[in-house]
Amino acid sequence: MPRADFRYKDNGLDPLALVKLLAVMCHPTDPRRREGMLRQRPASITIARHQAPGFGTMEASADALWSEFAEHKAVAGLAGAYCLALAQLSALGRRGEAAPALRLAVDIAGQWETALRREAAVQPAGRSLPRAEAEIGDAFERYRSVSHLWAALVYGSVHGRRDITPTGLNAMALFLAYSTEIARLAGALQWVDAGGPLPLSPSTLWTFILPDALAQYAKAQLFLAPFILRVEPPDFGSGEAIGV
Repeated sequence: MPRADFRYKDNGLDPLALVKLLAVMCHPTDPRRREGMLRQRPASITIARHQAPGFGTMEASADALWSEFAEHKAVAGLAGAYCLALAQLSALGRRGEAAPALRLAVDIAGQWETALRREAAVQPAGRSLPRAEAEIGDAFERYRSVSHLWAALVYGSVHGRRDITPTGLNAMALFLAYSTEIARLAGALQWVDAGGPLPLSPSTLWTFILPDALAQYAKAQLFLAPFILRVEPPDFGSGEAIGV
């Protein structure tokens, strides 16, 4: 199980945690390329002395870094759509089969791409062609070990939740809480043919260690029917229930 430790001295958050997370999402199996993204990091990222432990005061901003992330997003998001499909089937008590999982992933991918156009205030020229199931399967093979992270990104976009995104240090705990819960669901799906290429094994997924003081700011609780994630984000007194 690949793992990254984002803890820093005095139980704080590693100031480079966000950049490291983005690098893992783009290059889950290539350490040299991850190092390349780290070299594109901002000149400085500061942590406020008087804020809650681990919370950054500055968003990471580097044109080359975000440009590389955007290059992977179009394909890796398809892997996220598939992982989210597995999570939804699991929550509904369905058995895992490649054909229905891929059909559901095609639908989720379409919703995600529509949401991206909406976020960018782009008016589509016409209805987008549905993604081919083979295209989604190929994307999943490439980004399998980080598909839960991209699934959280897809989930946030589809539901208009801009706080579920890896775009700032302050959002990391909530983003990782969603990705962890999606991974738990997707990995628990019982497959008809467990030996096929498309099941998701939790042991293959990237995991992340956050400082205790930060991890407690965002906890996810699952309600199996219907598929609802209850997440308690920072700065809110009560959780918000969200259905898929």
